[in-house]
Amino acid sequence: MFFSGAIPPQTYPHSMGSMQDVSGRGTMYLTHRNRTGWVLRNHWEPKDVRVPLNRGASNSVFCFVPYGQSGGYGGRYVSAVLFGCIPVFFEHSDTCARTWPLAGLPDFDLQSCSLKTTPAGILTLHERLAAIPPQDIRRMQVSGGRGWGLD
Repeated sequence: MFFSGAIPPQTYPHSMGSMQDVSGRGTMYLTHRNRTGWVLRNHWEPKDVRVPLNRGASNSVFCFVPYGQSGGYGGRYVSAVLFGCIPVFFEHSDTCARTWPLAGLPDFDLQSCSLKTTPAGILTLHERLAAIPPQDIRRMQVSGGRGWGLD
């Protein structure tokens, strides 16, 4: 899992899994920052421990995609898919729709190449990701590439 971004001071260190952590960043960081194989970086950390998006996403199978400062997902999921990283979206509800037509590109089924997690789901996300069979991971990566015409 890869994430590099700001953990807003107002969400850190709120109680994990709480609705106070509106972006999911604080919960993800506090729960998994020391997990082997996970690269989670807070932009408030010293610059020498930061990891650029291109390096982190291209070397990771999954990329955490929290809400951005503007309230949406911004381009973080686009970068993840382009680097072959499976986006893991943070959502407060299991009923949130995830379809984003992209300007200049054909629409593609984002649900076939991404996952989502809820506040409570972050706490056991490592178990969920570890249980995904390698062939399903590869299928999701290929599906994301097809959305961009990269087959």
